Amino acid sequence: MRTMPEKIADSATHGGWLIGLLLGAINYFSPSEWMVIGIFVGILCSVIGCVVGVWFRCRREKLLKMYLIDRSTKNISVQDVDLIGGE
Repeated sequence: MRTMPEKIADSATHGGWLIGLLLGAINYFSPSEWMVIGIFVGILCSVIGCVVGVWFRCRREKLLKMYLIDRSTKNISVQDVDLIGGE
């Protein structure tokens, strides 16, 4: 079992390594290269967000259709119809 000073020293070492890595990455690229990297990352995040949004929307529609098919023996209420059409 490690003592408290050993845990603190270990955490400080890892923190120093992480800061060194981060500062090395910052200094590796010029500001104009960071701008291009930021644009690409922004576009990538936007595309991923759109894909995830479409996936969840399709999944929601599929679940609602399955729910209504299961209830097909019963009368469909106005509330169920609103579930299909609305957000």
